[in-house]
Amino acid sequence: MGDAALTHATRGIPVFPCNPENKRPLTAHGFKDATTDKDQIRQWWQRWPNALIGMPTGAVTKVFVLDVDNDPLTGKDGESSLFQLVNGHGSLPDTVEAMTPRGGRHIYFRHPGGDVRIPNSASKLGPNLDIRGDGGYVILPPSRLPDGRCYAWEGSSDPTEGARSAAAPDWLLNAVLAPPTAEAPSAQTSAAPDQIESGRRNDTLFRLGRSLRAKGLTDGAVLAALRAENLAKCRPPLPDAEVAALAQSVCTKPPGGSAESREPDEWPDLVRLDTGRELPRLRPDLLPGWAGRYAAALAIATETPPELAGALTLAACSVPCARRMSVMVAPGHFENTNTWLAVALPPGNRKSAVQSAVCAPLVAWEREQAEIVAPKIAHAQSEAKTLQVRANAARASAAKTTNTAEIREATNLAADLEGQVPEIPALPQLWTSDATPERLGALLAEQGECMAWLSSEAGLFDLLAGRYSNGIPNLDLVLKAWSGDAERVDRGSRPPVFLLRPRLTIGLSPQPDVLRGLSMRPGFRGRGLLARFAYLLPPSPLGYRQLGADRPGARVPEGLAAEYDAGIRAMLEWGPVNSANSANSANEERPRLLRLSPAAYAEWLDFARAVEVRMRPGNDLESMTDLAAKVPGTAARYAAVMHGIEHAHGAPWETPISIDTMGRALEFAALTLEHGIAVMGLMDADPELAAARKVWQWLERGRRVDATVRQVFEGLKGTFPRVAALESALDTLVERGYVRVVEARRDGPGRKPSPTIEVRPELAEAWR
Repeated sequence: MGDAALTHATRGIPVFPCNPENKRPLTAHGFKDATTDKDQIRQWWQRWPNALIGMPTGAVTKVFVLDVDNDPLTGKDGESSLFQLVNGHGSLPDTVEAMTPRGGRHIYFRHPGGDVRIPNSASKLGPNLDIRGDGGYVILPPSRLPDGRCYAWEGSSDPTEGARSAAAPDWLLNAVLAPPTAEAPSAQTSAAPDQIESGRRNDTLFRLGRSLRAKGLTDGAVLAALRAENLAKCRPPLPDAEVAALAQSVCTKPPGGSAESREPDEWPDLVRLDTGRELPRLRPDLLPGWAGRYAAALAIATETPPELAGALTLAACSVPCARRMSVMVAPGHFENTNTWLAVALPPGNRKSAVQSAVCAPLVAWEREQAEIVAPKIAHAQSEAKTLQVRANAARASAAKTTNTAEIREATNLAADLEGQVPEIPALPQLWTSDATPERLGALLAEQGECMAWLSSEAGLFDLLAGRYSNGIPNLDLVLKAWSGDAERVDRGSRPPVFLLRPRLTIGLSPQPDVLRGLSMRPGFRGRGLLARFAYLLPPSPLGYRQLGADRPGARVPEGLAAEYDAGIRAMLEWGPVNSANSANSANEERPRLLRLSPAAYAEWLDFARAVEVRMRPGNDLESMTDLAAKVPGTAARYAAVMHGIEHAHGAPWETPISIDTMGRALEFAALTLEHGIAVMGLMDADPELAAARKVWQWLERGRRVDATVRQVFEGLKGTFPRVAALESALDTLVERGYVRVVEARRDGPGRKPSPTIEVRPELAEAWR
């Protein structure tokens, strides 16, 4: 894609990168960032190698585009609309055309230039016929969607090869430039699936206007939207004066209206449940090198979301990084390289299998190191026993004599011998999945102040909430082990240990229901525990897996597994800068320091400033500043770990972190921030609101415009054990304007029919 983008730029076409998932611009200012600068284009596609190639339309590129939206899967039939448009007005000239991945067309026309401005429009010329003009953009061939389908030039019409777009015929140009009040040029007579027939036009437009008004749109915006909807869908369109009267009626009524002022068929204002928030997905190739290849293959083999394998792999790679490295973001701003990651998935998603796979090299390394250390431990234990026996004998000798000099000599000997008893080395341990906070402190003291908690469950939260301390939260150690602040650990019978720079890595995959209500636990939100985690909330694939050992990709290729194992082991073999020659030498190791390249720092700073703006009063992160404020710092940690992956077999501290690595880290940080917003909402969720969401999702999945209460209960009886619980959820949906419940009439003796649930018309309309 990068080479193709450079080819377009060489021929004078400004381009910019777009997200292959949703075709939205990846740059800060969208199509306004389009350029022919080759260095900038190389940087973009090094950062986003699979990005689609966007091109602004309008005077800047001297073209406008007729977008014929044709998609058999969704019923869009722009070709029929185009046929009827041409049949009623005249043919189109031969010009540049591109085929879109879903069977549509982009038809290029020469921009008229001068002071003429081509407006963008949707379905103005007919259903599924859009115009991309000034202020718009299109995707250029050979851009490829994630499923492999491509944009392609029709025949030899590639404009970069010398072909030129034709001028639009007068009738088309007049229709494109006509104000919204003009008669639509469509000559069709039969109704398309999304058309509004006579008898429904007034009511449908009125409801749309009320919905838009409730969202805060101005009078002018409501009028413009109703005019566009009228011309695009009403058959035949209402007179413009009638549309204006409808808009005036909508805008002069109080927003929502009181119950007394509403018309009998009018719905209350819609109060959103926010169930439709589509969270971004993790690119399987986001992690670099061998770690990314392994995580992608593991996700395919286990049929789990890429977020699970990707996040747990990143956590596993963070374990060796946290032992040896820290990163300097800027003078005076340092970050450790331990990370806290939580991927929420329901039971049955093979979370344990994924965790076991990513931890396998850590387990193998621990076992091998234990075999190496075992003789030293045995020798130390034997020496300790011998010295203790001799000390006991000296003490017994002192007890048997009354000679003061002999007592003093035997006592001193016992003390000297006990002072020579060596401390038994601990078996090397990198991670745990179950430890009390007190034991966790001891592990940190024994293992060079570095430890990981990796688990497919969320028992950590119960332990921190005070499972073994009468419900008193025990958060101090883990909070300090995130930032590396000094902490004193009392180890029972042994002398206390001062942890100078404890680092704790966490990788969890809890059930979503476990997260619900966590923010209500004492100290969890207020002291910043929850804000330190990066969250991912992927959709569960249960019910859609292929299963079977003979399916493609059912096993991770041995070469990739060996490559992953070798990479983790190489990172574990990195040495410290130095260690003091003392009994507590592990605690005195100094970390290797990573630095950012100037370009990487500039990229990080832009990201940090963008997050900062979103935390201002009135912006979307105003109520989540605890979560958002930590995102730039954790992004630097991700960059350090990814840099460690890239240089696992070398010395990562000898090379600054590149802009490409920082770009990957910032993409991951931005992804976890969006997921974190959703998770924080889940943590704060009211149980009744959560129940209402489940009912609405059931209706939405089945595209049910109506259903009886009995049908809903049968469909969700695994969630609602009694009808009374379902009725409470329905009350919430009614209160928020999503549905209304119509009581059924009894036509004769017998059981009364179940009430009918009717879905709000404009919401149901979106499903058709």
